[in-house]
Amino acid sequence: MAEMLTAKEMQTLLQVDRSTIYRMAEAGRLPAIKVGKQWRFPADQVDGWLQSGSSALKTSSPTVSQSNGQSEGLIDILPLECVQLIQDSFADLLGVMLVVTDMSGNPITQPSNPCGLFQAISQVPHALQRCISSWHQLAETIDLEPRFSQ
Repeated sequence: MAEMLTAKEMQTLLQVDRSTIYRMAEAGRLPAIKVGKQWRFPADQVDGWLQSGSSALKTSSPTVSQSNGQSEGLIDILPLECVQLIQDSFADLLGVMLVVTDMSGNPITQPSNPCGLFQAISQVPHALQRCISSWHQLAETIDLEPRFSQ
């Protein structure tokens, strides 16, 4: 039988608030199984999840300049799971909906603390694409570009 981790063990492992663990499990963003009213996390699947680093999303991540002039994806520096956890925490603290996009306006993270309007829009065909189009327009009007240096 596979070893199962508790929410408290996941909290220690990921260094996030336990409510974030529950929210991620409920949203299907963590490998989890609900046993009665409690969540359990298969250790082998969690290990694979941590090592995967969501490489499928690396292609849409923004780039940052290194001191040697080469570009590196943000996800190569900070795993998407960490970005998502930080975003989730800020959204909860501020009581707002947040989503991280690249400099072209393409979403990188899942929306945190989605508002009712966004949830309704998400159900209408093509409406979400209109939001993304407006994010593209916003990205085109801003002349600032984040740069990390080492």
